[in-house]
Amino acid sequence: MVITDDKGEVKQAIVGPYLEGDSFTLKCDVFGGRPRPWVKWFRDEVETDTPATALPGGGVRGVLRVGPLSRADVRAALTCRAANHARAHPIETTLTLDMN
Repeated sequence: MVITDDKGEVKQAIVGPYLEGDSFTLKCDVFGGRPRPWVKWFRDEVETDTPATALPGGGVRGVLRVGPLSRADVRAALTCRAANHARAHPIETTLTLDMN
């Protein structure tokens, strides 16, 4: 699982800092597994509408669009979760939203 921002930079724990009113996109790329995994984004443990597309080589990309940001978004937890079977334990990465 690799998460990148609008600039193509890999993110691991914190995303930002952003300003109030900013918008951004995160991409979560997942490779491996049979059948092909599903990818979903969660914001503070609430599932978001996540468009997912197949990638060459059997991967999947889930895209999260966030914004425009408000003060209520400070320290939001953005989680990418993936699994390839309903009984399989999903893998996930959580990022914390940092704002100025």
